Amino acid sequence: MASKKAGAGFLTTIALAAGAVAMVMVMAAPKALADDADAQAKALKQVEHELRQLRADRARDRKLIEKLEQKLDQVESQDSQVRTTNQQLQATTQQLQSSNQLLQVKTDEELKQIQAQVAEGPSQQQLAKALGGYWGTHQFTLTGGAAGDFIYDRQANHNTFSLTFEPIILYRPTDWLLFEGTVEASLPVGSGADYELPVAPAQIFLND
Repeated sequence: MASKKAGAGFLTTIALAAGAVAMVMVMAAPKALADDADAQAKALKQVEHELRQLRADRARDRKLIEKLEQKLDQVESQDSQVRTTNQQLQATTQQLQSSNQLLQVKTDEELKQIQAQVAEGPSQQQLAKALGGYWGTHQFTLTGGAAGDFIYDRQANHNTFSLTFEPIILYRPTDWLLFEGTVEASLPVGSGADYELPVAPAQIFLND
């Protein structure tokens, strides 16, 4: 009887312990579920944060790619302009070289002509033209005036006759130098002659 009671008490203890464990497990299940839900929420937030970060990185990369594409377009445009400018410079250089060659040929021809003219010397026409330009157009000009007087005195029965002339001499050796001389001469009949030189200048023309 004692052993049966002891066995019954042990079974009762085990039953109570099992019930207590079951109660503890039932009470711990909601807490585990809550912790799992929190972990999942945190993980979901982390995933959402990473997704937002990836979207931001993608947008930043897209803007960077657009900027790089714009820079590439600018570089290609500048390269095209440089090529066009280079072609224009090459064309201009070729034109200058051609012009320089033509000018050199023309200069050589003119130099040969000048050397030939120097070797031949001036012709008579060239010498006459040069002397004509040096000596001027008018070299010697004579002008002036003359007058005669006749006076009859009835009371004295005397006649008086006189001759007056005033020649003007112009001598121009060059285009810029002119000599002028005026001579006054009076030749009365029966008396001595009278000569004067009132004008005798030299004019120098510094310009036209």
